[in-house]
Amino acid sequence: MKQPTLASAVIAALALQSNAYAAEPISTSGVVEVEISSSEGTSDIGLATAELGFSAAINKSTTADILFLYEGDTTDVDSASITYKTPDSPWSVTAGQIGVPFGSFATNMISDPLTLELGETSEDAVQLDYEAGNLTTSFYLFNGTNSVATADKIDNFGLNITHASDTLAVSFGYINDIGDSDGLQDANDVSNVMAAQVPGQSIALQFTAGSFTLIGEQVSAGEAFAAGEVTAAAIQPSATNIELAFGMGNNATLALGMQSSNDANGLLDKSRTMLGYAMA
Repeated sequence: MKQPTLASAVIAALALQSNAYAAEPISTSGVVEVEISSSEGTSDIGLATAELGFSAAINKSTTADILFLYEGDTTDVDSASITYKTPDSPWSVTAGQIGVPFGSFATNMISDPLTLELGETSEDAVQLDYEAGNLTTSFYLFNGTNSVATADKIDNFGLNITHASDTLAVSFGYINDIGDSDGLQDANDVSNVMAAQVPGQSIALQFTAGSFTLIGEQVSAGEAFAAGEVTAAAIQPSATNIELAFGMGNNATLALGMQSSNDANGLLDKSRTMLGYAMA
């Protein structure tokens, strides 16, 4: 109960500081997901996700964002950051607790794709972005929790390059230690520290032609983790997501997804075939 009170205090403080910039009010957003499931003779109804976000413009160059997340019986601050960007400048800098831009994780499904389960990385980081036309380049730094030799140094970094047009978006990402991803850290629940940094890469595309949209993404480790670090066996995991969506009119979408993983030794599902329908 203390976190919503703290959120109100923070947002109120931001509102007081931004009185001179009243043209940009505080905006809110939220998500509620309720799942009804049935499997092998059991069934359940549960609140899967609840999010509440606030965004406030401090002045014409500075924005603060905070997002609270309930997921899996746990409520915490999912992200909190400040972004500085002068008007008409292609440069911006963001600092705080953020999901670093490694992986796209686009999907039309309710459940997270395997690419997200492998690559999503939330850290206290500093991120520098540069936008020029259809091209966006992001570079980020953080002090990860992985690697015995470097646990107390800001030596984790990554780069993401995205080119997006009305019909095609392509992105490439690199991180110098995919072992700091949320999924791999959860899997290594004994020490959360691995002997060495293992780089990771991601490539994603989204192509739209008329009513059809194709999503493709692969996230992979560039080297193998030693036996006993993530799973009992040495692994070099990768995950792939391919989806084809069809816009049916009246804001309705029908999507078919194929997901797979390789060399994950039970850490991820080997394959998934998914069907999704959504309407606004």
